[in-house]
Amino acid sequence: MTLVLVTLMSSLVSPISEEIAFRGYCQQILEGQFSGLTAVILSSTLFMLAHTNHGLYWTKLSVYFLAGLTFGAVALLTNSILTTLPVHIVADVTFFVFVWPNDAGRVLIPRAGPTGGFGFTFHRPCYLARSPCLVSAGWQNYGLAQLA
Repeated sequence: MTLVLVTLMSSLVSPISEEIAFRGYCQQILEGQFSGLTAVILSSTLFMLAHTNHGLYWTKLSVYFLAGLTFGAVALLTNSILTTLPVHIVADVTFFVFVWPNDAGRVLIPRAGPTGGFGFTFHRPCYLARSPCLVSAGWQNYGLAQLA
């Protein structure tokens, strides 16, 4: 049951905080300075770099970059992060259910107990979500203020 709750929480908190930070705040600022395509590429690069704690493997990092491109393109085309959230949530659930348990570079908590790396990975979305600047900017930049 705990594993299900952790997966569910991680699959909700991370996408919300990452979409607000990378598409709602970062990409919006970049769109003011560069073309939409360049802004998506730059924010996707930052998104990829933010996931280097998962390992410096080009195969993993390229997946994060491509996911960032997908999320960024959807946000750019719809001018909303609300459309990227379901895609990001499904991607994270898929990752946590099918990829994470079979990743040789990760030892599951029931087998080895939580490690320092787990704490950093697990709490990173919480630190992002606590930043009032990112949340406020995301709210304002993508019209989420009307929903609040």
